[in-house]
Amino acid sequence: MRTKMFAIFAVVFLFCGVANADSYTMQNMSQIAAGWTSSLAIKTDASLWAWGDNGNGQLGDGSTTNRLSPVKVLTGVTTVSAGAFHSLAVKTDGGLWAWGNNSGGELGDGTTTNHLIPIKVLNEVAAVEAGGHQNLALKTDGGLWTWGPNNVGQLGDGTTENRLTPVKLLTDVVAMAAWDQSLAIKTDGSLWAWGQNVSGQIGDGTTTNRSSPVKILTGVAAAAAGQHTLALKIDGSLWAWGPNGQGQLGDGTTTNRLSPIKVLTGVMAVAAGGYHSLAIKTDGSLWTWGSNEVGQLGDGTTTNRVKPVKVLTGVAAVAAGGYHSLALKTDGSLWVWGWNGAGQLGDGTTENRLIPTQINGAWSTFLPADAAPTLPDFAITDLSLTPAAPAAGDTVAVIVKIKNTGTKAADGGYLEIWTNQPAIQSCGSEGNEWMEIGALGVGATKTLALTVRASKAGAKTLRAAVDSWCETTESNEANNQLTKSYTVK
Repeated sequence: MRTKMFAIFAVVFLFCGVANADSYTMQNMSQIAAGWTSSLAIKTDASLWAWGDNGNGQLGDGSTTNRLSPVKVLTGVTTVSAGAFHSLAVKTDGGLWAWGNNSGGELGDGTTTNHLIPIKVLNEVAAVEAGGHQNLALKTDGGLWTWGPNNVGQLGDGTTENRLTPVKLLTDVVAMAAWDQSLAIKTDGSLWAWGQNVSGQIGDGTTTNRSSPVKILTGVAAAAAGQHTLALKIDGSLWAWGPNGQGQLGDGTTTNRLSPIKVLTGVMAVAAGGYHSLAIKTDGSLWTWGSNEVGQLGDGTTTNRVKPVKVLTGVAAVAAGGYHSLALKTDGSLWVWGWNGAGQLGDGTTENRLIPTQINGAWSTFLPADAAPTLPDFAITDLSLTPAAPAAGDTVAVIVKIKNTGTKAADGGYLEIWTNQPAIQSCGSEGNEWMEIGALGVGATKTLALTVRASKAGAKTLRAAVDSWCETTESNEANNQLTKSYTVK
């Protein structure tokens, strides 16, 4: 089974396909999230649990009492995100719910009144991202909506005026990240950024705040934002920029970077804390770097690290708060470490942890299945190659069109292609190349592109297959695959 990930104070299950591709789409479907001093996680029954600081009602349990152990908040939840002192969750029906601090309109309900229990804000939401205070919501049609504080242009609407209700900003968006800066990845793999830039966290080579989106990189699969910024490219390379006083960029220095620099390869998921970073490599190993004064790197010390250090294995997802970290392993076990002054580690104490500590419970490592009778149906509608008749050794662009022809919006899981292996698709099988599809609304389509190397000359069969995480039942599995015959010259 594959998992996925994304961005600060919310993250991750943005599983990034490490493939040579010019176009990439994916969806942020977090299963764990970390606020500045609070934590959220979804269990295997799709129930949402919260713990830690609750001074602004960010746990959503109707009180302002800190919780040292997880408390149940909602049911039927597919993804969560946590801001500094507020929280967001998307339910299986696409409804977006918000709670906690609302002094700058963070909750999007048209008021500045805090809410101690979740309130519904939007419909038809595929994913959500809470920045420090502002919010970004991705609707099922690819539209990006923003709201909340806007003092440094973090809403991207060309102003610095707060918005108490969501406003539409961009189209064709597949993923996002936010802290005081905001980031969006478009369907073509381009990364756009706006908001605070005092230390170069926008990555445009300046320290000028941006109130409208500016294009920063291409070929991007995922991003994460803390006080600094991280971007994961489709080829598995990790890039970092912004403030670096604690080594949070991982380049071996404490020098701020105003433009992206490459720091790691072979990465499949990332998270950014206040001043520290986490990355999962393709072998499931977790690496951390940056600020470590309260043990947030999990290496048993309180020594800052300017280069990545290995901490755990078998990791599927990560999240990073201000000074604490969470990791979800592939077996569903949840591990926490770092600062615990408000109980944000959830182990029943307020003691800091310098190494990962397990929190009991059957935590979710995949998008919960929906028992409703209406089902998604991810069909491959077209498959083509460019060039159509490649020469041996040529780089070939494989273009795949996918449509949800069913009656329910859901996550499409991942696309796999084989250049000469006409075997049937199976869950967990490995293709020559693969990438994540992201959420597809009813009737929605996506065009994805991967690049492969043509093999020896002769007649070949190209096969493409869609797998909706092997956890989401579809109404017609038979149309998940399509083949095309071609000849290598």
